[in-house]
Amino acid sequence: MGTGNGVDIVNQDPELITLHHLINLYLLQTPRGPVLVDSALPGMYLWIAARLRRRGVFPRDLAGIVLTHFHLDHAGTAALFNRDGVPVLAHRDEIPILAGEAPHPGYGGAGGKVLLAAERALFRRPVFSHLVPLEPDVPLLDSDWTVVSAPGHSPGSLALWNARSQSLLSGDTLITTFGRPRGPVPLYTADLRRARDSARRLLDLEPLRILPGHGPTVSATRFSKLRATLTPAAGDPCREAARR
Repeated sequence: MGTGNGVDIVNQDPELITLHHLINLYLLQTPRGPVLVDSALPGMYLWIAARLRRRGVFPRDLAGIVLTHFHLDHAGTAALFNRDGVPVLAHRDEIPILAGEAPHPGYGGAGGKVLLAAERALFRRPVFSHLVPLEPDVPLLDSDWTVVSAPGHSPGSLALWNARSQSLLSGDTLITTFGRPRGPVPLYTADLRRARDSARRLLDLEPLRILPGHGPTVSATRFSKLRATLTPAAGDPCREAARR
């Protein structure tokens, strides 16, 4: 796909749509049309729609919404886009949770239990009409972006990897806080050991840029110290599994 001035919009970098870098969404161009990665919190539908329109995209123009995982700050408005006829795409292991066929896996520790109880008290479970499972290691809608499994933060967390530009959309498996790189946050993570292993494997792709679900985009070199802390020690089950 291109424009009259010869610019190939399909291979342009994703456009960041952000709320002060607290919540990041990304607009990708694919051969099948524009795709929104993540959908922010409940109540932010009009905010997102307005920012899409500034970029010449209306909700009905979207070829899909890709959810890096099912948490409310990523899937919050996806059901409303779904009602507009926009399919919601997620890792195959995340689909049962989104569809209400599998229970919420929970968050981390005692604080996670309090967080989950508050979430259930304040928000209704969204109802989706068109969920599309994504297979790992397959290009997203014929684009240069490949779906990468990154389980742990949630059972079906995913990342999107572009080998051509060496850019990584990391969801919440790798984020930045005030520009400081960090791995999955324990409070919000269902399986921390598995999530840390996923974070290490994402860094093993050797990206040049990391586009996180939260925080500013940074050069992947900023994650070099963090990567060392994610390397499993000898005898760690994660390390043994990585060898197989």
